[in-house]
Amino acid sequence: MTTVLVSLFLFHFRFHSFVLSVASLVLSLPVRSTQNVLLYVAGSAVQVPTERFFRGPSDCMAHVVRKQGLSSCYKGLLPMALRDIPGYGIYILTYEWTFKNMTDRKIGDRHGFFNSVVAGGWAGVLSWAVVVPLDVIKSIVQADITKGNYAGMSHCIVDVYRQRGLRAFYAGFAVTTFRGLPQGCVTFLVYSQMLRILNGGGHF
Repeated sequence: MTTVLVSLFLFHFRFHSFVLSVASLVLSLPVRSTQNVLLYVAGSAVQVPTERFFRGPSDCMAHVVRKQGLSSCYKGLLPMALRDIPGYGIYILTYEWTFKNMTDRKIGDRHGFFNSVVAGGWAGVLSWAVVVPLDVIKSIVQADITKGNYAGMSHCIVDVYRQRGLRAFYAGFAVTTFRGLPQGCVTFLVYSQMLRILNGGGHF
């Protein structure tokens, strides 16, 4: 019986992690790609082929699509998939495990406010800490507006390592990781309380 329950839990965990990851990739990748191009252009003072800076996100996306095609909106798909699929899995599993253990030990308040904040914050920090190197590669690949600097993800990884060493894969580690703290706290606090209310657990 225990084996069956564990198997069902793992299937449920993997399935929902996969669904969340796919939804995130389809909906957010074009926006993330545009964001990274804008940051690259502004930060390095590199002019685009039109000899002007972009006027905004829509101008940037339109220019990239005109020059490189619609597929350019999904540049960096592989590193982002490799980042998000395990990342969401760690995110959800860490929250569920931490929340359950705190609840079983009778830690926190009766509505689960404290447990949700602690478990959500820890889940946010841990999930980002694991995937930071892939996030760095994703950002570099997406910001490659010259179309040709990198033949793919593996080429980018090798080039970054040769030029800047292993530490380059952890650029912005502290900021990225601790950004997940408030993000996880708020996300799971709202999620848990809305779930409680919808399940008939009363009002705040």
